Amino acid sequence: MPVRMVDHKSYLFCDMFIIMAKKFACGDVVSGCGWSTTANDENELFQKISEHAKNDHNMTSIPNDIIQKVKSKIQEA
Repeated sequence: MPVRMVDHKSYLFCDMFIIMAKKFACGDVVSGCGWSTTANDENELFQKISEHAKNDHNMTSIPNDIIQKVKSKIQEA
């Protein structure tokens, strides 16, 4: 199914529905961290968050309690 951008920040339009982009600010979970990101969906967002956690916070794995905090702070872009 073809996907095209409707609004460069927030929406992807598919033939049947609109997908809201997602955003996350690490400082909402880790005090003082200024990193934030947006993605087309939650899977892409978690890939970016995992890379950030590994590279900037030296986390080799993300504990479940942190994952739950991150999920609670994800917003629609």
